[in-house]
Amino acid sequence: MTRVYINSLSILAPGLMGLAQAIPILQGKGDWQPEAMDKLVPGMLPANERRRTTALIRLALMVGQDALPESDAASHLATVFASSEGDLEITDKICRALLQEDRPVSPTQFHNSVHNAAAGYWAIAARSQQPSVSLSAGDASFATGLLEAVSQVMLEGEPVLLLAYDLPAPPLLQAAHHIDYPFATAMLLARQPTGHSLAGIELGVNHQPVPLSTCQNRSLEQLRRGNPIATSLPLIEAIVATESASVVLPYLDQQSITVQVWH
Repeated sequence: MTRVYINSLSILAPGLMGLAQAIPILQGKGDWQPEAMDKLVPGMLPANERRRTTALIRLALMVGQDALPESDAASHLATVFASSEGDLEITDKICRALLQEDRPVSPTQFHNSVHNAAAGYWAIAARSQQPSVSLSAGDASFATGLLEAVSQVMLEGEPVLLLAYDLPAPPLLQAAHHIDYPFATAMLLARQPTGHSLAGIELGVNHQPVPLSTCQNRSLEQLRRGNPIATSLPLIEAIVATESASVVLPYLDQQSITVQVWH
């Protein structure tokens, strides 16, 4: 498989608010602590539209915004959005509304309930008319999103921004899909490296069971197990490390994806 380059990276989670704060922990120089997250205010989105967003949409936009330091870069990028369940807070509100006598479903809640709502707000904020894919694959959502983004880069030859994100569900839905912590990551992938590239990667699908990678920093294991998108943490550790490594991520139907990371 042709090598694809990680030209930018961002991460948002409790105690990991941006790559600068996260790198010492990702490199094993300190233990992860689940500190409260700062309020997320994606400045790329105008205030009127931002008021209509949900916590999940703001998480997605914020991590994508942080991965793109150049203010005009977003409008030129194809995107892949990945979330295991989408906006469960909105799902909960709509289900509660439907149980009421008049079924008062808010139009704003309804349009925020679709799985590509975050992508729609991104297109508004970035003034982008580029292609976008929004997908869900349960606990395999990050690996599926990564495979989709890498495939697009290889086929089209243009950079692609991958945004992957999940939030804990409201209490009644936590029983169906338990998520302990907020987590999001964004990666800008391209065929050509830049002066700021973090690593090159090559992907392969394992059709037979292979042991999955765990975090090198053992304190991050609680987070990796506590959010489907946080299964990306061993890969993120390898990207910010100084030595090449091989990482195995969970995929669909007992399969896995091996990511070879080159420095």
